Amino acid sequence: MKNEVAKKENKEVAIPTGANVEDWGPSEISGQDVIIPRILLMQPTSDLVVEGEAAFGEFISSLDNTKLGDFKKPFEIVPICMDKAWVEYDVTQGDDFKNKKFLRTVKITPANEAYPYKDTEDGGKVKIMRDKCMNFYVLLPSELKIGGAIPYLLSFRRSSIDGGKTLITQMEVKNKMAKKAPAGVICEISAEKKTNDAGTFAITKVKPLKDTPTEYIEQAFYWYKIIKSGAAKVDEESFDRDVEGTTNAAPQTNDLKDF
Repeated sequence: MKNEVAKKENKEVAIPTGANVEDWGPSEISGQDVIIPRILLMQPTSDLVVEGEAAFGEFISSLDNTKLGDFKKPFEIVPICMDKAWVEYDVTQGDDFKNKKFLRTVKITPANEAYPYKDTEDGGKVKIMRDKCMNFYVLLPSELKIGGAIPYLLSFRRSSIDGGKTLITQMEVKNKMAKKAPAGVICEISAEKKTNDAGTFAITKVKPLKDTPTEYIEQAFYWYKIIKSGAAKVDEESFDRDVEGTTNAAPQTNDLKDF
């Protein structure tokens, strides 16, 4: 009797014909279809914090608000690659979080790397404020472990810029000197609380941890090729949420010409 029940259960959970991954074939997708979420560090004025759905100092995914870490619990990343960009805001009505509006991101080039932090356009009618950002595409070991990992974009700007410099130095200097790939060392990401005369805010800290497993490096290289080909799109809609969460308490970025 027991054998009959076992056979029946096995039959019910059997994998149906055509369920093998290789049988499905490639989908017809473009760079507009694959969205890379951003990792957002919650500030005191962030919408989700104000609404009680997140806490100050938490790192969350921009697509589904998944919590990745906080002040007490850091998380790990496998870095893939980095680019630099200006994030530009319309501050005609004021540069505090209630008034400024996200305009666009502009890739930093030798021709525009000396842009001022404050500027105007449209004949002086529109006032602009810029943030210099180091944007890192990263994978999460927690997702790599179970399979199906996708890249995230982790940005460093203003008072967090030193964390970005730590990460790129590890990737492009220390790793290369050690004959490792840019993804060769897993790093820990944590939040640290800072206070000055303008208020209290959180910054992102970076700490190199350990060698990256070979299979994780292979996944990083796989995504590196996709990112560089342009076949993926960053979740830019989340920049509007960044506007609500940025704080004037954090000083502007240092110069990034060396990176």
